[in-house]
Amino acid sequence: MIKLSFSNLFRRKSRTILSLLGIMVGVGAIIVLISIVDGLFSGLEEFVSEIQGVSVREKDSGDEAFSKIDVSFGSKLESIQGVRVAVPEIYYVPKKVDGGPAISTNILSPIMIYAVDAQKYYSMKSTGWISGDIELGSRLEPGEKGKVLIGHGLAEDKKKFIGSSIKIDGKSFRVKGILKEEIEMLDNMIVMSLDDAREVSAFPKEKVSTFYLDLIDPSQDKRVAELVEFKFGNELEALTSSDYSEQFSSILGNFSLAAFLIALVSAIVAGIGIINTILMSVLERFREIGALKAVGWTNYDVMKMVMYESIFIGILGGIVGIVFGSFVALLLQELLGLTVLISVPLLVESFAFAVLIGLLAGIYPAYYASKLSPVQALRGMR
Repeated sequence: MIKLSFSNLFRRKSRTILSLLGIMVGVGAIIVLISIVDGLFSGLEEFVSEIQGVSVREKDSGDEAFSKIDVSFGSKLESIQGVRVAVPEIYYVPKKVDGGPAISTNILSPIMIYAVDAQKYYSMKSTGWISGDIELGSRLEPGEKGKVLIGHGLAEDKKKFIGSSIKIDGKSFRVKGILKEEIEMLDNMIVMSLDDAREVSAFPKEKVSTFYLDLIDPSQDKRVAELVEFKFGNELEALTSSDYSEQFSSILGNFSLAAFLIALVSAIVAGIGIINTILMSVLERFREIGALKAVGWTNYDVMKMVMYESIFIGILGGIVGIVFGSFVALLLQELLGLTVLISVPLLVESFAFAVLIGLLAGIYPAYYASKLSPVQALRGMR
């Protein structure tokens, strides 16, 4: 019966192929979207895990790049119990890099300027990524101007090396260091001094974007954040690593929802395609089904035969979809610099999704075929 069901699929090859394509696109879309979300989430978790202090920004600014805080808050924040040092930072999105638009090939890691007071930064317990995660060159020294550190991806895109010049919004800088490739969030980062950032961006001299609070005891980050908001809640908001994780999880949850909706639409389209394929196959085999019933096949046997055909389409579509989706995901990783994470559970779930579509889509055609009268079927009557 299984062999007969499998051979039945290829009586009308074009119809079967169209049904397979429907499942392939659905499964492929799931793998591409979810692997990108998983890869991004993995990178974000790695980045957030390095945050051991508290980040303070302007209340309701929504993002560090839109935040502006008076520099006088630095001493006030350092007076809070549990804070070792408040490090002023500036975040800025440049308009042009090397004369061209500040557009990155990695759409999930845009070009961003990060400026910091190096002297305060290096007084922290942990000197962090702008010194500890340099692949080539050396760190920025306190008071050093006209020099920058750049991300590995930006160095590759702009063909930069240690000692080369890079122009940012019309001002030239010397590349002093290149950050490690492993940290995707820093792939297109440009690190410079506060004075240089203010000169490039016209950022107000008495303002900074954020303060990073280095703590005496990192495990007390929640308590320190609560103290900051208690004292300055009308003007500032404080975020811990767990707060960032929640924000990122919410954003990535939207991506996952989009993947689910695409999968749902794909399931409906693929299911209709399979129902049409199997039902047309049943209608074309009236006499054959009648003959099988006449020689002793039961309704259950006929139903099984048709269900097998539908499930086979799901299995074949799932296999092709996995190959197609994995190929597209890896291609996007190569072309756009995305990090994709194609896990075994993702492949198994995608395959199960395809088989489930085939199973559900075959129920009606199988039931219809099983209820055919042998006499009417032999006469070709419906």
